[in-house]
Amino acid sequence: MVGGGLMVAPVTVAATSGVGPERGGLASGLLNTTRQIGGALGLAVLGAVAAHSAGYATAFTVGAVIFLATAVIGSLVLPARLGATGRGSTS
Repeated sequence: MVGGGLMVAPVTVAATSGVGPERGGLASGLLNTTRQIGGALGLAVLGAVAAHSAGYATAFTVGAVIFLATAVIGSLVLPARLGATGRGSTS
């Protein structure tokens, strides 16, 4: 989860940069809501996988594959998003 922790700041910048001051709260709220729902949904899915499979080993493998896919997609999309908004500047 070190990599996940390191992604918090860049994802926050990418999600809120380029948003006007009148919509900053909305963008931040949507980002945090998505994080909360994603965590709850992910836990539910992995719990279901563990219950219907050989156990936690399969659930951990599924979780690792999802995390890896997210990391690859993020490494491709995030730099483009930050570059499109002037490296996070709002000017």
